[in-house]
Amino acid sequence: MRKFWMLGCIILALLTACTANKWQPVEGSAELLKDLSWGCPGWVEVRDGTVLIGAGNEFRAYVNTYGPRLMTNGDFGVAVTLSAAQDNLAAFSLVGRLGTTDWWDGGRKLDVGLEAGQVIVNYYNGVSFMPSVAQTFAAEGLSGKVKLEVRRVITEFIILANDKEVGRVTAEDAFPDGFAYFGASVRPQNTLTLYDITVTAPPENTTVAVDFSGGSAYTPIEPPLRALADARNILIGGAVEPQHIRCDQTYAEVLGREFNILVAENAFKFWPIHPEQGRYDFTGADTVAEFAETHAMQIRGHTLVWHTSTPDWINNATFTQEQWNAVLQDHITTVVSRYKGRVAYWDVVNEGISENGVGLRKTVWSDGVGPDYIDKAFTWAHAADPDALLFYNDYAAEGMGGKSDEVYNLVKGMVERGIPIHGVGLQMHFVAGASPSPEDIARNIQRLGELGLQVHITELDIRLPVEASKDDLDQQANLYQQLLEVCTQAENCAAFVMWGFTDRYSWVPNSFSGYDHALIFDKAYRSKPAYFSLRKVLEMPQSLGPEDFGASCNCAP
Repeated sequence: MRKFWMLGCIILALLTACTANKWQPVEGSAELLKDLSWGCPGWVEVRDGTVLIGAGNEFRAYVNTYGPRLMTNGDFGVAVTLSAAQDNLAAFSLVGRLGTTDWWDGGRKLDVGLEAGQVIVNYYNGVSFMPSVAQTFAAEGLSGKVKLEVRRVITEFIILANDKEVGRVTAEDAFPDGFAYFGASVRPQNTLTLYDITVTAPPENTTVAVDFSGGSAYTPIEPPLRALADARNILIGGAVEPQHIRCDQTYAEVLGREFNILVAENAFKFWPIHPEQGRYDFTGADTVAEFAETHAMQIRGHTLVWHTSTPDWINNATFTQEQWNAVLQDHITTVVSRYKGRVAYWDVVNEGISENGVGLRKTVWSDGVGPDYIDKAFTWAHAADPDALLFYNDYAAEGMGGKSDEVYNLVKGMVERGIPIHGVGLQMHFVAGASPSPEDIARNIQRLGELGLQVHITELDIRLPVEASKDDLDQQANLYQQLLEVCTQAENCAAFVMWGFTDRYSWVPNSFSGYDHALIFDKAYRSKPAYFSLRKVLEMPQSLGPEDFGASCNCAP
């Protein structure tokens, strides 16, 4: 009998907590809460080795994507000591795949936490924003500091509270990519405090680890793109977010090393920089500007006037026309003056042509200030910094066609009226295989040059299907190459700027269902074929003479 009992215990130990006291902490996991990345969002507070996540009036589903990751091969455990201020949900999270929207579609997330005096476990399988598994377990001692632990054994998750098993759930394929981010889920009006996170593993599993690299596989190549671009007298860069600059070391390294110009993706827009009437917040914009100056990069200011990204005090305003003029002039003058001599190029007005490409778009600015708001905006920006170059920026106007004709006629009229406009930005959010021809884009750039205007490629990305093949990546690389060739061959095309530079933070998956992979570095900062196609263009001789085509050769026998 004793032999059979021991055999049963051995089998049980492989699947349950029979070996609970033998699971050991994984190297490095004691440092998890000490990582500065936890404090990157302004609403997450790091204090005395603890992390406080306050939900306020919003549900918080925080994922520390900047911090260490758990490598989830084989059986593992995560123990968290925490406390919650209220009885509504406060949980620590393991996120095995990031969602494609704010509602977790496409994401995989396991929450283990406290609610109404019980342990709650929710698992989101990525199909819906509602959990596919939702269970509660009774336990003792769930007030004050509580130790919650989840242990995966094959596909079963064993839940422990204060070192005692309280229940089990099954969640297959919870971590399909072989890693998990650490995070938290906190319902409104609650605050979750994390005191400790420890990763454990059974002694037979040596593959569980904590990855502090952030998943980066960036390999610098000499010379960097910016050195090649400098030699060709062209600006090359990408759109950036200040939080990534502050929190992702590889992001900052690649940005500063590879590019000689940047544009703020959101930090210079109306809502972030002027959230309330009479109050400006330059925190994000200053971060971008200071980084650029430290790394000898030019700055594109995007954007002073746009129909979206406006705060409620603008959207709901009932100003008189005189007041609308004063509000817009104050905004433009304040922002441009702050960065006078620092921002070399401004997208003064963004997407002013209507959605159907006919006439001006109807916006709060066209209604409030009047149909001449574009002229006024450029005039006010020029007065604030006479040395900055001012651009009109738009999409779907890159090649020859109805909307590009509208843009051309708009800026032609401005030139003829003596409005201080210096260039046109062509956004170029393209799908591989469905973009304007390089020849049409070249013709459009040429006619804008004949007006005396510069052209910047301002927001280039070329999206591919989520399951992109090698052929897709090669097609993307070829289009990147063609577009840079068009720009380098046009005397008035001075900048080649992408809407980001790494797929890790691209807007594409959230905005275009089924698409991804739009930029020149992948999510791990590996250089993609598109990166090498740009190098190929920039490494070409600046001009070709007849001898390059054999015209000077004496071919007679």
